[in-house]
Amino acid sequence: MTTGAVAIEVDIEHTYRGDLVVTVGHGGRTWTLHERDGGSADDLRATFPLDALGDAFTGDPSGAWTLRVSDRARVDTGTLRAWAVVVMP
Repeated sequence: MTTGAVAIEVDIEHTYRGDLVVTVGHGGRTWTLHERDGGSADDLRATFPLDALGDAFTGDPSGAWTLRVSDRARVDTGTLRAWAVVVMP
């Protein structure tokens, strides 16, 4: 199955989202969704269309997807509440 577009939805509870780096990988490719943006604002709830990141997804979206969330500071805390791969025809 090939697809028209893929987006990644994330819901991360965090006390300082400017500390976060969020990436997603599939089929040997990796996309950076969020890289320490947002300063001291709380939480990261967003949808990231992969084609808007400069490297559009093409091919078969089936199989394993890997989300990585890294907190680049040690003071604040957070929880990954949910994430999803949204496939559009």
